[in-house]
Amino acid sequence: MHPHRVHCLVIDGVVDSKDYYSSMLGEELVDADSIMDKFAEYCYAAGPETCAMFTGKSPSDITSAINKVVADLYKAPLVAHMSDIEPPEILTHSDLMRYVFRTLYTPYQSFPELAEIFADLRAKNGSLLGHWKRRNPTSSCPSAECRREGPYGPDCLDPSGLVEEAGAAVACTDGIHGRDLTKEQVRSQVKVFMGKSRWIGGTYASIFSGLCNNWKARAACKFDGMCVRVYSNF
Repeated sequence: MHPHRVHCLVIDGVVDSKDYYSSMLGEELVDADSIMDKFAEYCYAAGPETCAMFTGKSPSDITSAINKVVADLYKAPLVAHMSDIEPPEILTHSDLMRYVFRTLYTPYQSFPELAEIFADLRAKNGSLLGHWKRRNPTSSCPSAECRREGPYGPDCLDPSGLVEEAGAAVACTDGIHGRDLTKEQVRSQVKVFMGKSRWIGGTYASIFSGLCNNWKARAACKFDGMCVRVYSNF
């Protein structure tokens, strides 16, 4: 490496190393809510012909409508009619937050669908989020085939969840987890994440304060030195 030969360097997708190795990923959440603010601005600028969630006379009216959708789903789940040949789907606040979490990774590509899903929920339909939920299922009870084969049989593998499972395994193994957290300690961590972002802080908390709690595995080769932040302005 020859840093003295580099005049300017732009790196995409950088994770704060100090937070990462302490398993308290939070600094990268500080601008997450700003993305949702931009969604309202872009939706209003696009107009009703392009943005399904367009409403009112300003972006703040769109934000208010979105907040009401979220609040209504938090108060009570929505039963979505999927089709005449499919059973209904029960949609929860957690389902919506999980969808938003994934959407904010690719906002420009995902904003049109995000608008349609919010508009669909606002109309008390919910089938769009229901179809997304079925395409992206969370862990569920093992099937009879899985129970017969054991935990590592092919019928126990859910391909849709392998990426999330692998990502969590890497992050939990690299971090300093392994201690038992009490309820109060978990609540404290959740407050930290939620304080960073109301939109995706809860999803982060479910990973690093829930899934990683009492994680025993350790990386064979792990950096144990000091991780410090050095800020530079070009």
